[in-house]
Amino acid sequence: ATVDVAELVALVKEQNQLGVQNLPASSGAITLASGGMYKGVLTGNAVFVLPTVSDNSNFNQILIQLEIPEGVTVNWGTTLYLGAEPSSSAGNYNVIFEYDAVLEKWAVGSLVKMEG
Repeated sequence: ATVDVAELVALVKEQNQLGVQNLPASSGAITLASGGMYKGVLTGNAVFVLPTVSDNSNFNQILIQLEIPEGVTVNWGTTLYLGAEPSSSAGNYNVIFEYDAVLEKWAVGSLVKMEG
């Protein structure tokens, strides 16, 4: 089979140009969609509601650029962690939810953003 490399590159670029959406809520139950890329600042305690995955042969991931203020608690919506349970301490984070097709559960991890 022949592959049109230019067409393949264009397709990959298109698939990787997700729009960044605002979180649908800033506190309470926050429902996320698989494949979503979100940004937001929590204003109160939050519980993330993760989507049901009907086809675990697809790659399912969610990214949030998130600011957590002092005194806010977060329920990540899963007990499966990438490395360790994400912090709920005040700060700015990249939070990554990834669906594990073997365990058939969502896993969550976070990276704190720090200026050096």
